[in-house]
Amino acid sequence: MNTFDTNTTPSTAGKRGWSRSRARLQQTVLLTLFAVFTFTCFEARAERPLFQMPVMGGQTWDISTYEGHWNGDEDALDMAQRGDNLENLSEGQPALASAAGEVEVVKTAGGAHWVVLKHGDGWRTHYVHLQWLPPLIVGQKVAQGEQIGRVGKSGADSPHLHYVQEHNGIAVRCKFNGIAVNTHEGNESSWGGYGGEGLEKITSLNFTNNMFMGWKHGGKRYKLIYKPGTGKVKIVRLKSDGKGTVTTWQGQWSKGWTHFIRFYSSSGRPHAILYKSSTGRVRYLRMKLWGAGVTNLRWTTWGKGWTDFAPFRKNGDWYFLSYNSLYGYANIDRINSSSESITNVYQASGWIRGRTSVVHYKLGNAHYVLLYAGGTGKIWIHKIIGSNNSIDIYNVWNGTWSKNWTTFVPMSHDGVRYLLANKAHSGLTKILKPLSGGQSVEIRSTMNWTLGWTALSPFNIYANTKGHALIYKAGTGTTKTIRLTSGGSGAQIIWSGSWTKGWK
Repeated sequence: MNTFDTNTTPSTAGKRGWSRSRARLQQTVLLTLFAVFTFTCFEARAERPLFQMPVMGGQTWDISTYEGHWNGDEDALDMAQRGDNLENLSEGQPALASAAGEVEVVKTAGGAHWVVLKHGDGWRTHYVHLQWLPPLIVGQKVAQGEQIGRVGKSGADSPHLHYVQEHNGIAVRCKFNGIAVNTHEGNESSWGGYGGEGLEKITSLNFTNNMFMGWKHGGKRYKLIYKPGTGKVKIVRLKSDGKGTVTTWQGQWSKGWTHFIRFYSSSGRPHAILYKSSTGRVRYLRMKLWGAGVTNLRWTTWGKGWTDFAPFRKNGDWYFLSYNSLYGYANIDRINSSSESITNVYQASGWIRGRTSVVHYKLGNAHYVLLYAGGTGKIWIHKIIGSNNSIDIYNVWNGTWSKNWTTFVPMSHDGVRYLLANKAHSGLTKILKPLSGGQSVEIRSTMNWTLGWTALSPFNIYANTKGHALIYKAGTGTTKTIRLTSGGSGAQIIWSGSWTKGWK
């Protein structure tokens, strides 16, 4: 029996002892509760971010570690992209932020160019052996998927990215998209093997602002889909009701194409420009009739490192805006009538760096570009004016939105222009209506989708009046077609399917 439950009246001394005991008990309970609360909160705060591979979405990279890895971190990973004959393709490839964070360190040590990002609650990621010291500023906010450098071999014998996920100063077993790698300190069988066969291979799901390249020809709608990690490529035709696709052609290209710029010739034939950010390699193509493949027109080389391209047609001419997020360079180029060359018509070197979305849209006859920086939420809307070789662009509105939107897709529905905005890491999705004169947007609807949509690609059907989008998860192959509802009030699923993984 608990003595505190007896009917015996305690003595004064007993009362004092009982009071002290009760006080100690209360103190113990409170301290225990505080400790549990503190531990629970710490555990919640310390939850690992949903890190993605630090390379471009769709690329497949080998990973390895070894006993006594640099700094003794056997959970650190050496990442390299390899060709079919194990040739090293890593040099110059974009290095991307694994998760949203803040630049903590930009340094050169031991001959290696090095960036450290902090992500809160003791989590950090390290990116080492970069090609050169990137122009990042300590304290700069970055978004997941934002380019923070280029893979090189500074301080190393061969090009690769030395990568670490660190918690409270200690390297830990890496996880990508929530899945732990097999290559780590506790798995001695995974040590060694750099540059050899049998290494663990991981395909990146670090996609931002990804849309399959689409076009319309002969009343049919097509999409070009590509796997940069393998070079596999397909053309699919959308069914007339939007409920599924049919493969019309498939082929094999080289690996590592990062951007696809669609345009039409003066005769209305669909064309494309392919670009590799790591090398600047460029390929001009003409799309064959009925989605039957492509015809190569010309190869050339541009400067390396462009991160975004936004094509548009103005006064009968095709142009594209190109942007370099690391340095803030921006160009507008006009595609010449031959469809095999370009003319530069606008150039700037002082644009704000770190923008993660560059999206063209049109209101009536006016052309606008939405520029968004996922690391800060800052947003700008620019207007494009002029014609032929006399083109200019200027800011008409700016503001601040929430951070880390990954995709903005321009869509038309019932004659009204909308933007479909998605956060891949949370599923938050909004339909926005751009306001007249480029003066911001209004929110028409908010939806909570599942996580991990890596491509949202728009198209119109039913006499071009109904806005649809083909949406896809590279991690699972899940594919759906959605259709906007009246007034941008939401979206409904009209078809679901399953593709293989890794398309961009």
